[in-house]
Amino acid sequence: MRTKALALAAFLALTLAGTLTPATAHVRHYHHYARHNASTMLARGLRHMLHSMDRGDLVTVQTAAGIPITVAASAADKFKGFIGDLVAEGHKPHDIGCYAHGGHIAHSFHYRGLACDIDQDEKNVTASYMYHVSALASKWGLDDGCEFHDCGHISLGEIGHSHYASRERHRHYAQRRVTSPRYAQVEPTAFYGTLGLH
Repeated sequence: MRTKALALAAFLALTLAGTLTPATAHVRHYHHYARHNASTMLARGLRHMLHSMDRGDLVTVQTAAGIPITVAASAADKFKGFIGDLVAEGHKPHDIGCYAHGGHIAHSFHYRGLACDIDQDEKNVTASYMYHVSALASKWGLDDGCEFHDCGHISLGEIGHSHYASRERHRHYAQRRVTSPRYAQVEPTAFYGTLGLH
């Protein structure tokens, strides 16, 4: 009994040693919030500035689907051609969203008019034909979003870009956490058992 009590006391002492006093915790929390708030505002300002710079290269063109799209001038012919081929194959899109000034993930190619979502209800959920357009996208020098788990999303130059690579790294890291025994949950009874407290 004495051994168990000493083990519990040692465990509590080690735990409390790293605990902040309420006053210290408040100060540290405030400074963390201030730094986070300032960095967030700066990031938003830079993002809006970059979006404004990109808008000068935008054009609005009509498509064979009867839906006008706003995209980067350098990509207009590619997206028009891709959509034209979809219609020629009997797949007429009902909804196409290309350029956007917000509402997507950071560094989205939509912000530069270099991506279009076609008949996409949500990320990776789209019309059945959009799950099989890899060859057609390649024909026009475009990237098929199915390559990175975003079917219905068609873009120019996204695969191989640092943005795409970053998304793949995050996906790989998340999957590793799920499958690796290193991150397996340890039952509290097992932990206390190592201290002889079970």
